[in-house]
Amino acid sequence: MLQVNIPELKRGDKIILKNITFSSRSRIICLKGRNGSGKTSLLLALSGLIHHNGKVKADPEIKNIGLYAEDEEFYGHITAKDFLKIIFWFKGEVNDIFRIDYNGKIKNLSTGQRKKLYLTLALSGRHDWLLLDEPFANLDEKSVIVLREYLKNITNPIILTTQTQDELCGEYVNVEEFTP
Repeated sequence: MLQVNIPELKRGDKIILKNITFSSRSRIICLKGRNGSGKTSLLLALSGLIHHNGKVKADPEIKNIGLYAEDEEFYGHITAKDFLKIIFWFKGEVNDIFRIDYNGKIKNLSTGQRKKLYLTLALSGRHDWLLLDEPFANLDEKSVIVLREYLKNITNPIILTTQTQDELCGEYVNVEEFTP
């Protein structure tokens, strides 16, 4: 269950969203909207990475999360295999649903390869919630199928952002309704 009441969401001095109020009992909640509508900002606010002056009630509580948010310059100087070792060291397991076998440095990987690597970080370890920013964008068809099946079969609540309809979504929140 998730209940959100955030009067105002800012990034710096700019008001991104206003009067954000919704509740859901769905296991998979999709934040939908066009580019620049505030989906990622709301996702980051729900994760606690962006401060807001509202209330978020969740069961289970949004504390221990697996988070994927776009940030392609992250750890670019190390190899993908070393990155997987770091995930294992911090999280105790690597949930490598994509069967990553890259030897090169992260900065030299394609956008899709980097995305799979960072999604692996979000999916690894124990977490109560998964928060995923556009998880299917820039993935090849096989990887989309693998990720979709994985998300269908886990029991964790999931909040993901999307620009389109998705069969996974139990409920949609149209972020554009909260545009100031």
